[in-house]
Amino acid sequence: MSAAPDHPDVSTIVVSLPDLLWATGATTVEELAELVDGDCDADLWVEQMDDGIEIGAGTGAIGMLYPFTVADFWATVEEVEDDEIRRWEAAAVDE
Repeated sequence: MSAAPDHPDVSTIVVSLPDLLWATGATTVEELAELVDGDCDADLWVEQMDDGIEIGAGTGAIGMLYPFTVADFWATVEEVEDDEIRRWEAAAVDE
């Protein structure tokens, strides 16, 4: 694979970790986690699974099994972040 494009096509289908790293411009899972976490208000993490990737924050996580699109990946990142922010807001109301 060559260097990641400046603006990857969000319809690109990801079938493996190398595909996801290429599409996001990351070179390792750790770098991908930093990229994801740096763009979010919540503290997000990313871990490799045998057949996909897991995106989480706090006590919640969503596992994504290959294949999926780059758009699906970023939508899931947003979903995990939104879920974590809702947990923060609910906890603040309960106090």
